[in-house]
Amino acid sequence: MKINGRKRQRETAIKTAANLYHVKTWFKNLKTQQNIRQIQKQTLTGIVDRKKAQNR
Repeated sequence: MKINGRKRQRETAIKTAANLYHVKTWFKNLKTQQNIRQIQKQTLTGIVDRKKAQNR
């Protein structure tokens, strides 16, 4: 019985570690997505501002 319990413990530990890693990478990806969007917005506004300056 004890051996079985140990095996189950190890399995749950592995699963937990995998879940944590998954969540970590997911958050990292989310952050990079947000950063990319911010950069895109900045470049877009920069382009618009430059065009306005050229038209003046």
